Amino acid sequence: MFSRYLALGLVLFLVSCGSAGKMLRYGVPNVTDHQIFPKAALVPSATPFKFHKVSEEYQLPPADLWACGDKPSYKLVSDYAPEKFLEETGTLALIVIRRDSILYEYYGNGHSRDSYSTVFSITKSFLSTMVGIAITEGKFTSVNQPVSDFLPEFAEGDKAKITIGHLLQMTSGMNFSDYDNLIKLGRLYYSKNQDNLLKTIKVKYTPGSHFAYSSLSSYVLELCLEKATGVPVAEYMQEKIWTKLGMEYPAYLNMDREDGRPKMYAGLSATAIDLAKLGRLFLHNGVWNGTDVVSNDWTNACRTRNCDEDGGKVWNYSNHWWLDTYSGHVNAEDKNDFFAGGFHGQIVYVNPQDSTIIVRVGTTEKELFWGRTISKLAMLPLGPDGDEFMQLGDELLFSLMDGNYRNKKKNRNFKVHFEMGKLMVENLITDGPIELVKDGMFSFSNVENDVKLIVNYSQHHVQGIIVQNAGEQTFFYKSEPAAE
Repeated sequence: MFSRYLALGLVLFLVSCGSAGKMLRYGVPNVTDHQIFPKAALVPSATPFKFHKVSEEYQLPPADLWACGDKPSYKLVSDYAPEKFLEETGTLALIVIRRDSILYEYYGNGHSRDSYSTVFSITKSFLSTMVGIAITEGKFTSVNQPVSDFLPEFAEGDKAKITIGHLLQMTSGMNFSDYDNLIKLGRLYYSKNQDNLLKTIKVKYTPGSHFAYSSLSSYVLELCLEKATGVPVAEYMQEKIWTKLGMEYPAYLNMDREDGRPKMYAGLSATAIDLAKLGRLFLHNGVWNGTDVVSNDWTNACRTRNCDEDGGKVWNYSNHWWLDTYSGHVNAEDKNDFFAGGFHGQIVYVNPQDSTIIVRVGTTEKELFWGRTISKLAMLPLGPDGDEFMQLGDELLFSLMDGNYRNKKKNRNFKVHFEMGKLMVENLITDGPIELVKDGMFSFSNVENDVKLIVNYSQHHVQGIIVQNAGEQTFFYKSEPAAE
C-alpha cells in the first residue's frame, strides 16, 4: 500500500514540475499541440498566392495501388475507396498539385481548408531553407563555418569541430538521437527553457563521421541562425518565407515559454495549402514568381542523394529533407524527388520531373510509410494524365508500353512487347515470355507468377513501370525502344 501512495505522490510531483510534468500530462505529441504551448504568430501575406483550382474534380486511383506499409505493401482490398482510406488512416488533408493546378483536394476528420495543425519535423525543412537564405545573404560564410563562431558553449573539445553543415546533415556527433532516447526527446519537446539543455550537450561520435537524426541538432542550428542574422527566428521567417511566398493563412510557432524560443525542430502549425508553397519554392529551384528567394545551389543540395555516404552523411537525407521516396530504398541514383517529413506522417512531397507537389497532414501514420506512399501516388496517372491514359485503346497503350525497362541499382532489365494482341513481358520472372492481363485502370498482372505491373504515365509517355512480385516492389525506368 505504501508503494502505491509513493508512486502516486511521485506522479503528482512530476506533473507539477517542468518538462517531466508535461510529458505525463500530454503524453505522445499530437497535431493539436498548438493548443498547449505559447505561440509566436506568422501573419498572412498582403498579396497571397493561390494555386489554380481545375474546374473538373479528379479522383485518386484505388488506394491499394499506392499505399505502402511495412510488409512492404499495405494490404487493402482492391475496391478500397481512396476517401475511405484517407479517413481511416487519420488523414486531415491531402492536396495534389501539378504545374500549379490543384488536381485533388481532400479534407476530413474534422479538418477544413483553413484548419492548421502542428506538422512537427516539417518545421526542420523551413529552418533549413532559412539557413540557405542566410548563407546567400552572407550571414554565414558557408556550411563549413564552426558552430563555435556563434555559441561559446561549443568552443572547446570535440564540440569545437561541429559545423553548420554537420547540424544540417545530422552528423554532429552529439549525444542525442530522437530514435534512441525518447526521454531526452520529451525533455526537449516539453522543456520550459530549451537553452538549459545546451549545458548537457556532449559529443558521442567524431563530428562528420556518424548519422544520428537529432532534433537537438536543429535546435542548435536555430540558435546559430538567430545569432548570424541578429533577428529573432520568427521575425526572420515572417520576412523571408511567410510574406515572400504569399502565404494565405496565419501560422504559429510553438514556443517553450512566453517570450521564449520557438521549437524550430517540430513546432510549426500551419495549413496544408500554405505548406505546399514551400514545395513550390523548391520545385522552382528557389525562385518565387521570378524573384530569387534561396539559391539554386541550395535547393539542389537538398535533393542530392549522397550515394557514396561519405562524411557520415546517408543517401536518404540532406539538409533537413528526406530522399527516401518510393523505390528510394534501393538507393536509385536517377531519382530526384524528395520530401519534408514529420511525425504522424506529415509530408510535403516534391517531384521536379513532372512538376508535382503533394501535401499530406494527419493524426497518425497507421503503419504506413507516408513518404513512399505519397511518392508512389505521384507516379500514377493523375488528373489530365489519368484521363488521357484511360482514353487510350489497348493497342495504343500496348505500343506506348513497348520497350526495355531497367533498374540501375539492382542491375535488372526486362522487356515488354505486344504480340498477337497480347501484352508480353520477358526476363522479369523467367527467361521466357509471360502474358499480362489488364486488371485495373493502369495495372496488369499474371496470377500464376504472382506479378503485377503498374504503369507510370505522364506527359504523354510511359515513364516507367512499378513491378510488384513476391512481396517486393521495384521501379523500372523505360529506356530505349524494344528492338524490332
